[in-house]
Amino acid sequence: LMALPALGDPQIRPDGTAYAYVLNGEVHRADLPNGKPAVIGKGNRPRWSPDGKLLAYLANGKIVLGKKTFGNAVNTYSWSPDGASFAYLATDNPPPADPEVNRETNRYTGLWIQPKRHVLSYALSPDGKRAAVAIQQTPKPEDIFHVDLFEIDLATGAETPLVTQPGRDAEPSYSPDGKRIAFHSQCGSLNYFNERHVGLVPSGGGDVQYITKFHPYD
Repeated sequence: LMALPALGDPQIRPDGTAYAYVLNGEVHRADLPNGKPAVIGKGNRPRWSPDGKLLAYLANGKIVLGKKTFGNAVNTYSWSPDGASFAYLATDNPPPADPEVNRETNRYTGLWIQPKRHVLSYALSPDGKRAAVAIQQTPKPEDIFHVDLFEIDLATGAETPLVTQPGRDAEPSYSPDGKRIAFHSQCGSLNYFNERHVGLVPSGGGDVQYITKFHPYD
């Protein structure tokens, strides 16, 4: 079993002409339908830019884009909707902006949440101006069911509470028009075995709707 190929994380280029994937700790890229795969580098989590022109991936805790790297101790990341920057979660304090990168193109500057926040998951709004984030009260194991949703204005850093209740509310995702946010919810319960649902909350805050509450499953 140890000798079996470890294949995963397939990513189709936005225009459908190529794909990337991870095989045994290496990022591969190939054209569709029958292109020969080429190794891009050692790493994981390949992600295409929104326009499909660039392919980034993670290696040694950094975002790799061509010959440049960004961030420190990064464990997950995403492109901004306009392809001009990255958002990422890291287990280290964010580094200062790289002046050479800013001088050269003013692109690919990392976006980050303020320190002392234990962020579990996030999503960028379609216009790239806001981020919905799931924040655990502390990194302690006993607080794994104390996770609330906030929306952050990326220009000012202002936080708006979206869902603050007992239990875990996380994995946010914006609707295509940016007006609503879907998330996975324990519906205010601290009981691990209680049903969980998909919730909807308006961007900017408002009443929560559990859209799967009357389905015959949880």
